[in-house]
Amino acid sequence: MSEDMHSGKRDKLTGERWVYVSRNAAHNHAKGQMHWSFWLVAAWLAVSAVAKYRLGLEISGVGFAIAAGFLPAFIALLVLLRAPIARILLIAFGFFTIYVTVKGGAFDSGIAGLIDMLITVSVTIWMWEGERPNLAYGYRFRSRRWDDENKDG
Repeated sequence: MSEDMHSGKRDKLTGERWVYVSRNAAHNHAKGQMHWSFWLVAAWLAVSAVAKYRLGLEISGVGFAIAAGFLPAFIALLVLLRAPIARILLIAFGFFTIYVTVKGGAFDSGIAGLIDMLITVSVTIWMWEGERPNLAYGYRFRSRRWDDENKDG
């Protein structure tokens, strides 16, 4: 392996393991470059930010609306910048969306809230498990080869 690449432990069940690369190597690879799927995620987050802002205005006022719309808008920007923190904030946003949908308190929006939750959770899972987002944001990829290690066991 090259200097800017190192690997983690192999999963005993699947035989896969993470191989970590530098930011430059990840972003120069075809799967690490900006792709329409990242633009789609950012667009979804922007729509979600506007919807949460408008709902916040109806429910509580400008201060709450800005707070509710800020997180998805900020994450959308981070997704476009390919910042690794975007995935962590997306999990926080996903938990917030689930909580609000299940609780049904402030954002009692029925089927629209359920659709919002399902899309947000799906995007969050893809951003953590997908090959393209893992390379672009996590600077890692899954290796399924058995001959790429020093037989660690």
